[in-house]
Amino acid sequence: MLLISAFVQFGQWSYSVNLAAASAMAAYFAMAVAGYTWHGWRGDTENQFAPAGGGLGVFMGSLMVAEIGAWLVLVAGFVDRQFWH
Repeated sequence: MLLISAFVQFGQWSYSVNLAAASAMAAYFAMAVAGYTWHGWRGDTENQFAPAGGGLGVFMGSLMVAEIGAWLVLVAGFVDRQFWH
């Protein structure tokens, strides 16, 4: 999250764009920590994907799109400000 904040601070994009990208990454990070905590409490940490539910594929797909997309937005804003402005 510290690295994300640096890219937001030194990025070119508007407050709204930076907030949306950073919030998406923070939300999925929080959901991952909550999921790890839940599985640790249940004691089923051997393979968390073994009894995969119906929504797991959708969640993982949205996680990949959100994390990679938000990171690319923040990096693009950083590169734009540092090298072209």
